[in-house]
Amino acid sequence: MGYPGTPFPDYPEIYQDPNESMCVPVCLKIVLEIMKKTVKGIPNLSIKEIANLIGTDTDGTIPSKNIENINVKLNATSPQINFETDLGDIRWGSIKSDVHEENPLQTPVIALIGQYDTQRMGWMKHAVVILDAQDDYTFYWDPFYGPISEPTNLFFRKWDQLQRFCVRLKHIPRTQTLIEEYPTETKGENDESD
Repeated sequence: MGYPGTPFPDYPEIYQDPNESMCVPVCLKIVLEIMKKTVKGIPNLSIKEIANLIGTDTDGTIPSKNIENINVKLNATSPQINFETDLGDIRWGSIKSDVHEENPLQTPVIALIGQYDTQRMGWMKHAVVILDAQDDYTFYWDPFYGPISEPTNLFFRKWDQLQRFCVRLKHIPRTQTLIEEYPTETKGENDESD
């Protein structure tokens, strides 16, 4: 279990059933399991529960549509975290920052890539968990094939096919209510004496 030398050496190795379109729920489960080491209160959700929350069906998941439904289950986490979708002009440096820097949380990133499906003999949209992002190579967990390390330019082309779509875990600062200080009376201060 895990891959030493990566920012997340003890990630859970969870595979998806090749007959089901569950790569997004599996990737969300992996990220939640990894984050349990630094975030308190993450619920134990099964892959089926995650799939139901985000609207996964036999055709898969439309991450841009329902992915944030899982955030309802994360309201009690400390620090509070939420999944957010991101798309478009995402710089590789921001992915590297999520994976490597603790500002305030070091988090893996879920990316949607174009991948050739050898069973269905065609291209498909597929979710993977980026566990290490470097300029020269990318290491990720693929729910079909397991751990994959490949040149970043190759990974980037697969990711770019799907408009650099990703799901990121964000730290949500809690608003804190401050209670005004009230002066306290000390014993004998207000006693009336002659």
